[in-house]
Amino acid sequence: MQAIIDMLNHLRIPHCMEGDSLAIHGDLSFTNPSITTLPDGLICYHTLTINNGNLTALPEGLVVHGDLHLQAAKVTTLPLSLVVLGTLDLSYSRLGSLPKGLKIHGSLNLSHSCMATLPEGMNVPGTLDLEDSEIISLPEGLSVGESLDLTDSAIATLPERLSVGANLYLVGSNITELPRKLFVGGDLHLPQGDFYQLPADLKLEGDLFRY
Repeated sequence: MQAIIDMLNHLRIPHCMEGDSLAIHGDLSFTNPSITTLPDGLICYHTLTINNGNLTALPEGLVVHGDLHLQAAKVTTLPLSLVVLGTLDLSYSRLGSLPKGLKIHGSLNLSHSCMATLPEGMNVPGTLDLEDSEIISLPEGLSVGESLDLTDSAIATLPERLSVGANLYLVGSNITELPRKLFVGGDLHLPQGDFYQLPADLKLEGDLFRY
């Protein structure tokens, strides 16, 4: 932990101890290759960016009140105890899966990632970005509070009763038909000519666009 405290002092980033946990009160980007681990129970009250190639795991009990960016990191697994209140940005990441039971509190960005599936029971209160990802299926009962972007993704089918609070983007995906009881609270963006008939029970509150 001392190496991190020394780095925070050098960068003049406010920090303190809250019980046994180190709490950071500013945006932090980990680029120092000499730091290979982070302390358990770390609390970040703003944005945390990890682009240090020598960090391969996140600590247990990590809490990020802002956004967590892991695009350039070599992290291959996430702790189930992870809490991110802002956007969890895993775009271009090497993660193969998310832990079952991981709770998403904001938005989730998995664009350009190699992840093929999401855990059962997952809900995303914010936006779920799967653009140009290797995703092939979504869990039954998935609810997305804001937009769902599947542009240019590998997915071919959508689960029944999928609920999307804002816009749904399907252009460039392999989807050729829509599921039963689909709810879209915003606009629906479809590829031109691939959808011959919209389901009778589709609930669309915005506009329909074909490209």
